[in-house]
Amino acid sequence: MKFLIRRVGTHVLTEARWRPKELGLILFMLGAWLAARPYDGIWHDSILYTAQALKVLNPSTFSRDLFFFYGSQDQYTIFPVLHAYAIDAFGIYPAAKILTVFGKFLWFLCLVVFYLSFLSGAAFWTALAIATSYSPFFDGHEVFSYGEQFLTSRLYAEAFVMGSLALFLRNRMLAGAIGIIIAALLHPLIALIAPVLVGIMVLFRSERKAGILLLFFIFAGLIMVLAACGISPFEQLLKTHDSAWLTVVKNRNPYVFIGEWSVEGISRVVMLAVVLLLTFMTVERGKGGLLALAALGALSLLLFATWLGSDVLNNVLLTQLQLWRGLWLIQLVAWAGLGHVIISMAKGGDNQKMLVILLVSALLLAGAGSGPLAILALLLYLWIERYHQNWKASVIAKTIVLFVLVVSLLVNILMMELSFRIWDGPSWHMLFFNMLSVVFIVGVLLINFRKKIATLIFPVGVSVFFVGAASFIGEKPSHNATDLAAVEELQRVIPPTATVFKPGGLAYNWFYLQRANYASGLQAAGVLFSRETAIESNRRLDLLWSAGFHDGNPYWPGMKEWSTVLSQLPDELPAREVIEHLCHDDKLDYLILPRSGLHEQVSMYTASYEDKHLRLYDCALFRTGLDLKKST
Repeated sequence: MKFLIRRVGTHVLTEARWRPKELGLILFMLGAWLAARPYDGIWHDSILYTAQALKVLNPSTFSRDLFFFYGSQDQYTIFPVLHAYAIDAFGIYPAAKILTVFGKFLWFLCLVVFYLSFLSGAAFWTALAIATSYSPFFDGHEVFSYGEQFLTSRLYAEAFVMGSLALFLRNRMLAGAIGIIIAALLHPLIALIAPVLVGIMVLFRSERKAGILLLFFIFAGLIMVLAACGISPFEQLLKTHDSAWLTVVKNRNPYVFIGEWSVEGISRVVMLAVVLLLTFMTVERGKGGLLALAALGALSLLLFATWLGSDVLNNVLLTQLQLWRGLWLIQLVAWAGLGHVIISMAKGGDNQKMLVILLVSALLLAGAGSGPLAILALLLYLWIERYHQNWKASVIAKTIVLFVLVVSLLVNILMMELSFRIWDGPSWHMLFFNMLSVVFIVGVLLINFRKKIATLIFPVGVSVFFVGAASFIGEKPSHNATDLAAVEELQRVIPPTATVFKPGGLAYNWFYLQRANYASGLQAAGVLFSRETAIESNRRLDLLWSAGFHDGNPYWPGMKEWSTVLSQLPDELPAREVIEHLCHDDKLDYLILPRSGLHEQVSMYTASYEDKHLRLYDCALFRTGLDLKKST
C-alpha cells in the first residue's frame, strides 16, 4: 500500500493543485458517497466472505458446511486469510466494519488517482461526481456494484486495479504489474479486466502488432495445454454443463448468462458503448482517447466471449470466469469519458448543448431508456459534426430536448428504488446525497471557483464528509436478543462438527453458534463452481421447501420466478412433522425450531435443549430410534 501511494501519489496527487477549495470538493464528494451508501453490517456477499474467514480460523467446523464441502472460491484468494487475522484481533462484526471503512477510503483514493492520470480541471470533477453519484451497478440484474458498502475482496481488488492502471498510464509498467498481481491475489475475476485493458492499449499503440498477437496465441496455447493436463481450474475449459447442473445454475445464478439479463441491464451496456465511442471521437488523441478505445474493445470482447462461452457453448470455465464482471472498470472509464464530453460540448453552441442535455438525460434515466437516448445523442453528434455543421436546431427541437431532460429527472427520482435497490429496498439518503453531490458540483463548475463562493467550499466539504463518516457508526442488529440469549448453551450442547438448521438462521449459525449450516439460498451461490454443490444444494433446498420453509426457494431472489414460487410456498409443517421430514436426512445433525405458532405444540420428540423461545432437536437420536417416546 505504501509502495503504491509513494509511486502514484508523488507523481499524480502532488501535480494537481490541492488548494482548500479543491480539498473541500474532494471531501464533499467522499462524504456524500459514504452517506448515500452507508455501512449496514454484514449482509449480501459479505456473509459468504466472513464465512470464508471463519473457515480459516476453524476449518474442522466450516469444512463440513454445504458452501465449502465440495470446494469453494476461497482457494483462489488470499483475502480470507487477511480477514481471519482481523477477526481474530477484533471479532467478527468489528473486523467487518474496520475493513469496510478502510477499503472504502482506499477505493475512493485510487479512483481519484486513476482519474487524475488522464483527466484534469472541470472534466475531472464532473467525472468524479458521476462515478460517485450514479448507480454503481454494472451487471444485468443489479446484483454487483463497484465500491460496495459491505465487506468483500472485490472492494480491495478494484482499488488496486485502479491504482495499477494509473501507474501504467504514467509508463510505470513494473509497479503497475505488481499492483495487478496483488489485485488478482485478492479477487482474480475482478482483476482480469486489467490485463485485458492494458493488453488492448499496448496492441493499439504498438508498431509491432504481429508480435503482440503472437504472444497472445502462445498464451492461449499454454492455457489449452494446462487444460489438457487436467490442472485446475483450466481443466474446466474442456467441459460443458450437463442439463441438471445447468438448470440449477440458471435458477440460482441467472446473471452469469447474457441472455438472462434484464432490458435495463442491456440498455446500460449500450449507453456505455455509446459514451466510449463519443469519447474516442471527441477527445484529442492521447491517453484518454486510447483508454476509451481500449475500454470499448474490451467491452465488445468480454461480452461476446461471455455470450459465446456461457449462453451458446455452456462451457464451464468461461461461465465461471464471468468475463462480464470487467464492466465495473469499463463503466468507470465511460464516466470519465462522459465527464470530458459534457465539459467540452458545453463550451460549444446550442447544438452541442443539446447533445449534452441528451447525454445527461440518458444518465438520469438509468433504465431501459438510457441506451436509446444515448444512441439518439450519438446520431445527433454524427448529424451535426460530420454532415451538417451549420445546422441550427429549431425552438421546437430545443423544447423537446429540455422536456426529455425534465422527464428523465422525474423518472430518476421516482424510480430510485430500482436504481439503487440491492436487497433491502430504497433509502431516502441515497436520493438526497446523490442529488446533492451533482447539484453542488454543477454549481461549483458554473461559478468557476469565484473567490466569494470558493471560501465556503472547504467548510461545506468538511461538514458533508463528517456526515458521511458518521453514517458508518451505526448498523442494524443482525438478530434479536432472545435468539442470542441461548447461544452459549447451544454451543455447549451442539458439537463443533455438527450441521445445524434454523429457519432463516444462516448468519446465526455461522457467526454466533459457529456451526455448519444445513442449507440456504445464499449458500447455493457456489453452484456455479461445483456440480456436486449444485446437485446437493438443490436436494436440500427441496427438502426445506416441502417442509414449508422459505429458505428452500429454488430461485435467486432477483428472478420473477422467486416471487411467484414464494406465493406457492406449502404450509409450514408442525414441529413433529418437520422433525420427521428433515431428520431423515443424515446430513442434518440438529434442528432449531421457534416456540411459536405451529411449533408451540408439544412435540412427540424430546428436545435436547429448550427455553421460552426455541427448542433444539438431535436428529441422530431420531434416526437411531432412541427418541420415539412421547413427551408429556
